[in-house]
Amino acid sequence: MARTSEISAAFVAAIHKNPKGYQCLRTEDFVRELRNRNWHYTLADANRWIERYQTGFVDKTPDISENRLWMLRNMGYVQ
Repeated sequence: MARTSEISAAFVAAIHKNPKGYQCLRTEDFVRELRNRNWHYTLADANRWIERYQTGFVDKTPDISENRLWMLRNMGYVQ
């Protein structure tokens, strides 16, 4: 049975550093980590979760896409 604490763990596992050293993630990486933990979110569901629970991250997607690029704000933190 899937646990809600695994959603946060999947989010943390999806975070990586870009070449400039910023912490970022793509929505599809988060969804892939969720599926590894038996949670089946769509890209839209995952984006809504990030918007609601991870206020330290900002959407930096250059185009209109559900596979968004999320970056940690300056002085932000993972909740």
